[in-house]
Amino acid sequence: MDRQVSAVIVDENAERRTRVSGHLIQRGYDVRVVSSAQAGLDALRQQPAQLVLMSVNVAGDDGVEALARIKANTNGDVASVIVMAAPSEMDKVITAIHRGADDYMLDPCSPELLDAQLAINLERKYMRDQQYARMRTVEKLAQCQRVGFTLNTALSTESNLEILLQNILRETMVLCNAGAGAVYTRSENDVLRMVAFLRRDEQNPMEFIALDSIPYPQVSMFDPDTGEAVKNNVIADVAHNAQTIAIDDIYESQDYDFSALIEFDRINNLRCQSCLVVPLMKDGSGHVMGVLQLFNAEDDQGRVVPFDSDSRLVAESLAMQAAVVINNHMLLQEREMLAKLENDIHIGRRIQSNFLPSYMPKVKGLEISARFRPAREVAGDFYDVFFMMNKRRVGFLIADVTDKGVGAALFMSLTRSLLRAFAMQTYNINWAESLFDDGPSGGRSGSSRLAISANALRTAVVNTNEYITEHHLELNMFATLFFGMLDPHSGSLMYINGGHCPPLVIGSNGIIKERLEPTGPAVGMFPGADFEIMETQLERGDFLLCYTDGVTDARDPSGKFYAETGLLNFIESAPLTTAQDLLDRLDLALRDHIREAVQFDDITMLALRRE
Repeated sequence: MDRQVSAVIVDENAERRTRVSGHLIQRGYDVRVVSSAQAGLDALRQQPAQLVLMSVNVAGDDGVEALARIKANTNGDVASVIVMAAPSEMDKVITAIHRGADDYMLDPCSPELLDAQLAINLERKYMRDQQYARMRTVEKLAQCQRVGFTLNTALSTESNLEILLQNILRETMVLCNAGAGAVYTRSENDVLRMVAFLRRDEQNPMEFIALDSIPYPQVSMFDPDTGEAVKNNVIADVAHNAQTIAIDDIYESQDYDFSALIEFDRINNLRCQSCLVVPLMKDGSGHVMGVLQLFNAEDDQGRVVPFDSDSRLVAESLAMQAAVVINNHMLLQEREMLAKLENDIHIGRRIQSNFLPSYMPKVKGLEISARFRPAREVAGDFYDVFFMMNKRRVGFLIADVTDKGVGAALFMSLTRSLLRAFAMQTYNINWAESLFDDGPSGGRSGSSRLAISANALRTAVVNTNEYITEHHLELNMFATLFFGMLDPHSGSLMYINGGHCPPLVIGSNGIIKERLEPTGPAVGMFPGADFEIMETQLERGDFLLCYTDGVTDARDPSGKFYAETGLLNFIESAPLTTAQDLLDRLDLALRDHIREAVQFDDITMLALRRE
């Protein structure tokens, strides 16, 4: 016998009780002996048995009625009932078999015959139990399907994650006949937090009580000191290994530390014993999104027992539903965040657009045109054109922040505002008009005006650089820029090039006359940086083409850069007429080069032509 078989003998005949029980004990059976039907029922309620041998005539009761009561008070682990009778009691045997007896034994019988009959009945019981187990599994799976349909309906109407998880936990507890349960969700920093806990109401076992607040500590999957995976906590271990773990008695467990759960029991007046821990994992994903934990599986008599394979199957099935709920909730949150972010970016784009000139100043003898094509919703490039020195000069800027996206856009806004503010502060003072008055009363000499202009231009860039390096150096962000100040009457151009792509001075014949190379570093890179002022001359018909590196860094589908070579070839091959026509055709050439490739960087161009 592979394992000990339990048997209950219900017989009013003391001699037969002793004889049969003695033989069974000798054969290794676990035997309990009673003399009445009620005592037999009590024994079975206390502990189920695999075999019941009972007399057709039990003292103080009719054997047939006792059989009916025994059959009515057994659960899925149904005992195999064998009635014992004398040959003269065959009519009662027939009635007993109709009432549910599995077999009969005529007394007296030889020990060999008794052994054979018991072996046959145990084999029948085994087959019956297997069939019952399969039917129970099918039934529970069918219940899981029904629960799944119900939960799918709930998913479409309920957005509260805690309520959804409580519903799943409740259904799992019902199907697994668990006394308590919890759900943990996994955060981005690999911490498992209990978000739902239910226990059966002691007064009404069909009702469940949720804790208003959950005083259970969070479970970290990794040791904060060593960074190693936590293995002595069953919740963390299941999250790591994505495998279900069943524990018969947590108070006796040697594999895991349940001190936090035992303290939780004490605080909430609970006694969690058997335990089933299941990973919440989308089908086939391999990523554990949380953990479902059940406590105290109960049999039909209300006794706490270990969780069986059926419970495990049901819990794993519904755990996948919980994983879907969590995943959908996360996707919904991400969608809402993305919608808000898109709205914020759209607002940022509108605000950023307001930083760019809404129109170009109308200047006699000067044509100005610009193109701005951001790679994303918001950009790090910018340009600006404005009057300076009481409208005697035209100031213009083109710049490129060394980053992309929202951060670059914010830094761009700061840099542009500082440059324009310092520039306007320098030149829009009350004495500016008299300072540059060319009237008969006289004025400053040309060299004095040049020195003051150069100093003021440098002051705007230096002050911007100092502010950024003093307050925002840790951002490691800076902007290359070209800041020019043009006298449209004389064509004199003073400029600072802070690490930017050299603008090109192009003659009316399309020949590049000069490259305006950097005169200092990018703004915001070095505290105390020196920016040299340079001066050049735009003759009538000359163009000045300013651009950001998004032009030369433009890539075709194969990854080939447009490069400076492409830009120079374009200028040499294109007859130049107006500033707008120059940028229109250059923009078209860039689009032809990029084609279906993704635009990698912001593209900004600013062109001036002295008429």
